[in-house]
Amino acid sequence: MVTSIKNICFGFAPALQKISRFNDFNHGEVNRSIETHWGFGGKGANTAHMLNQLGGSSLLIGFCGGVNGARYLNLLDEAGVDHQHISVQGETRICHTLIDDKEFSVTELVEEMEPLISVEAVTMENFIRSLDLSGVISISGKLPEGLSDSFYQEMIKVIKQQGGQVILDTQGEPLIRSLDQQPFVKLNRQELCTSMNESSVSLAAESLLDSGAKGLLVTDGNQTSHLFANKKHWEIYPPFVDAINPVGSGDAVTAGMVLGLERKKDLLEAVRLGMASGAANALQLMCGMIDLDDVERLQHEVQIKEV
Repeated sequence: MVTSIKNICFGFAPALQKISRFNDFNHGEVNRSIETHWGFGGKGANTAHMLNQLGGSSLLIGFCGGVNGARYLNLLDEAGVDHQHISVQGETRICHTLIDDKEFSVTELVEEMEPLISVEAVTMENFIRSLDLSGVISISGKLPEGLSDSFYQEMIKVIKQQGGQVILDTQGEPLIRSLDQQPFVKLNRQELCTSMNESSVSLAAESLLDSGAKGLLVTDGNQTSHLFANKKHWEIYPPFVDAINPVGSGDAVTAGMVLGLERKKDLLEAVRLGMASGAANALQLMCGMIDLDDVERLQHEVQIKEV
């Protein structure tokens, strides 16, 4: 068995993350940035990085390839993120975030991951079966082309067999197929409604929970979030912050929840830590970054009310 690290973070669609700020961004024109930064991205990488910053311990698992992949791994090493990746023939993608200071807007340019070939999928499947999966496990992000829509479902089955808990952040058919394995699901409002083909959070949540999910947290940026678990419903009011870059805040929520549950906090307190972490991430220019002082302060501003 691989050395036990409780908080494994699966992120199968990693990225190099480029962030550029503009005084005034105009579509269809030449725009010159006032600053540009490079980092690593993808939901799994962000979650693992912020879990470490919160004081936890993580192991990031995913795929990477090419020159971009080598740079991605170097950036993880520099940030102190423990990781094990399956090497693939496709080039790791680049995602570009454009921040317009004049309009206070954030635009994301997202490349799709190159499809996996069968041997890469089988290698990952075998590797997963070698892991100690008995802790709180996060599975985050879009399932790459080349993996079966039931891949996450089979992963969760293996995790449950080892006594692990799962927080699942994905959408579409891979989400639907996974629900019979009773994961805890964390999605934003748009992802939930689109995946469940419903127009309202309440109807979409009812459909998802009826399909087997153990619980559900629905985030909506700086708007009211909703938690469903144990046949109860809570409204969660996130703290107000002057956001600089909200990209990665959903992953910060996952990281906070993972740490809270690992430390045996009850679900509401784990969600409180997650929501504070999400708001703290939005205060940073680089995604996947948080300040512990911000998290501590913002935890006291998260309001939770049972409906």
